[in-house]
Amino acid sequence: MVDAPAGRAGGAPWHQVVRRSSAQLPGEIVELLSAHAGGRALVVAGAGAGDPGAVLKAAAELGCPVLADPRSGCRIGGGPVISSADSLLRVPPIAGGWIPDIVVRAGAPWTSKVLSQWLAGLPESVPQILVDPRTRWADPERRSSHVVAADAGELLSAAAAVSGPVSRSAWLSSWTAAERAAQEIFERLLGPGSELELSEPAVARAVVAGAPVAARVIVSSSMPVRDVEWFGPAECDCQVLSNRGANGIDGVMSTAIGVALGGAPTVALVGDLAFLYDAGALLGVGSRDVSLRVVVVDNDGGGIFSFLPQASALPVDRFERYWGTPQGADLASVAGGYGVSAVAVKSRDQLDEFVAGAGKPGVRLAIVRSERDANVAVHERLDAAVAEAVAELSL
Repeated sequence: MVDAPAGRAGGAPWHQVVRRSSAQLPGEIVELLSAHAGGRALVVAGAGAGDPGAVLKAAAELGCPVLADPRSGCRIGGGPVISSADSLLRVPPIAGGWIPDIVVRAGAPWTSKVLSQWLAGLPESVPQILVDPRTRWADPERRSSHVVAADAGELLSAAAAVSGPVSRSAWLSSWTAAERAAQEIFERLLGPGSELELSEPAVARAVVAGAPVAARVIVSSSMPVRDVEWFGPAECDCQVLSNRGANGIDGVMSTAIGVALGGAPTVALVGDLAFLYDAGALLGVGSRDVSLRVVVVDNDGGGIFSFLPQASALPVDRFERYWGTPQGADLASVAGGYGVSAVAVKSRDQLDEFVAGAGKPGVRLAIVRSERDANVAVHERLDAAVAEAVAELSL
């Protein structure tokens, strides 16, 4: 039997649902947000956060950084965007010392376990306002103090109007300085010509950065969506989509083909297992008017499991059988069986040229080889480099 958790201090409920009446925004929430203007307020934006321009404009007026998931659409220029939150919150002085006074959570959660655990571990005295027009409960850790049925951009704009102009705070300056430092590390270690230019994080960054303007980028679950979220560019001109509501690797190719049929230039970033599990979606695709570029990161198995404790706790053969699940498949031959041509990518220039070709007729496949153990080391190296780069920053 599991005991139910105790309520908040003073017998307060865990959550308070605040609904708007007719066209009026909830005044108490607007006042609560405006009271923290120019202070230590924080916006966390995920998929479905609302109009990116409105969210970023209001956040800038309130003086608060926006931790922006790529699926939120908020990774655009001209706003206080923080895209490297996963790396930054792995740095103990930031995770333990940069504590907000209030958090606005708009849209779906990030995939980052580091961010979700950090939000869940904030003091109970820190209000966490979950904002969604449909009052969807996008809060797996159940840490939100208020659930507000409203548009995030509209709510933040109302608070900014009440507070009036604010000066730039040390809080916002510190977050943006940390973001710049992290992005400089990513560009130096993952950019064209770098030592890690074809590593899995570099491929994810290159796909999003190199997709044509207004393209749609379909990102598979497991490591691809995480690498795009953690190491993607701070600004992008494409729309990032992912089947995060139905976690897993089934149906990713079908989703990508369906999106491509909409007519926009489309790029898919998938792992080898996601490709193999839905390769049948390519059947008959040659007879359809489809323009799609598919980048497959082939590490011969489930790369995400190499980050889990069982990777070092289990004998290699047992781990590989039950977790690594190497398929040993020739992906180019599989694609060729459905009439889809494939190329093995050997250089960053080749990858960039392939991604830039999105929108051209037909379905094409590019295969980038990777090693699962080496990928873990790359992530550790990036985290360590970011930690060193922000070590001198203070709040």
